Amino acid sequence: MVLKAKRIVAAVIALTFAICLLCSCKSTENSLPSAIYAGNKLYYTFSKDDFSESTKQLDEKVIVKDNWFADSLLSSLSEGLAKAKNLSEEEALKEIFNGGYKIYATVNPNIQNAAEKVFADSATFEQREGYPYAQSAAVIMDYSGRVLAVTGGGDGDRTLNRATRITRQPGSAIKPLTVYSRAVMDNSINYSSLIFNKPLIIQSLNGATPWPKYDDTVGAEVTTVQALARSVNTCAVQVAQNYTAEDTVEFLQNDLGFSTIVTNQSENDLSLSATALGYLTKGAYLYELCAAYQMFGNGGKYFEPIFYTKIEDRNGNVIINKTQKENIVLDSQTATIMNRLLKEVIESDEGTGKPAELKGIEAFGKTGTTTDKHFVGGTPEYLGAVYTGYDDGTDVSVGYTKSPTLIWKKIFEELELTKTTFELDNSVITKKFCSASGGLATNKCTKTEIGYYKTTALPTICALHK
Repeated sequence: MVLKAKRIVAAVIALTFAICLLCSCKSTENSLPSAIYAGNKLYYTFSKDDFSESTKQLDEKVIVKDNWFADSLLSSLSEGLAKAKNLSEEEALKEIFNGGYKIYATVNPNIQNAAEKVFADSATFEQREGYPYAQSAAVIMDYSGRVLAVTGGGDGDRTLNRATRITRQPGSAIKPLTVYSRAVMDNSINYSSLIFNKPLIIQSLNGATPWPKYDDTVGAEVTTVQALARSVNTCAVQVAQNYTAEDTVEFLQNDLGFSTIVTNQSENDLSLSATALGYLTKGAYLYELCAAYQMFGNGGKYFEPIFYTKIEDRNGNVIINKTQKENIVLDSQTATIMNRLLKEVIESDEGTGKPAELKGIEAFGKTGTTTDKHFVGGTPEYLGAVYTGYDDGTDVSVGYTKSPTLIWKKIFEELELTKTTFELDNSVITKKFCSASGGLATNKCTKTEIGYYKTTALPTICALHK
């Protein structure tokens, strides 16, 4: 009897264990971590342990396991999967964390590590005594829209991903997009055109007011290359008047992928303040601003910024396969001329982007300054955008001493850059121009520079030194 009882107990224990094991297997089958791959190597996993009530809401202050790229990827994945499977974003998030998906990310681990290294260095975020650390973010991508690296906060701050989840005012970083590229494209200006450096006179109930702020240190007329290098606001506004605000914001929205443009409210972006000087009603996402600059390094093309290329389910079925559509937004001659203009922002002694200059590597870029600071720049291989500012809107110049140009340079100096020069449109011709008149130089011109021109839009011979 005792032996029989022992056998019964053993059988019950075995059955119980088998049931538990079966349940465990079933649970494992229904709840598998999703794997993120960089190339053919496992980079990261999203598991049910990462999932929380706050994450369900895609709360802007939730960071996934302290991984900036994974956090940026999450929003893109939830949106894409929701659309592909006709789910709500909350349902899509549950699937991402529990569905056992294989996600092919665009991240380059070496570049991500390089950016993280710079952002982990306290020397990157020096501040004046009595002021807190300013915040910062960076995005690095290639010229086909693939986001390669993301950092979303400075000084170890992981409370908010400022690269992809918040918007800030781009300031003058918008000028090459909305003003100069369009004017070069339609031949309204060329590389050395003279632009009036004078404010508009705004009439109001309080009388006539000059706007914007007038820089009277550079003369009454400024060449295009000098206006961009020094970021002269009055010149940008003078050129921008040739275009309707409606056409400009349509270019930003439809051609350059800005998702934050406002046109249907009492406060909107249909103004020179927004289209020429970058004071957008809702600001811009850093990664979208970065993507818009692709056209200056790849011959005039725009690609949607992406964080992954493909999603497969646990059975290997392809759920999403992102095929990048090439959008030609500038002709290649205009793209080349803009590349050379923006190169002077960095290489010219008076250029606002001078601190970003790299030894032996060509680069182009543009600064943007409001209460925040931006710099967007590119080398022949990669494009990067950096933001610095205070979350509460305090003017970053008050307490912060490092510029985004320096942060950009520190990141790019960490990268293995193999290409040193850009591929340019060889139909663009180079000519000497007179620095004083902007016209083609004669042997009597005392100061000349090299300009880049379309054969159909050459300046006339210098009128000052015939």
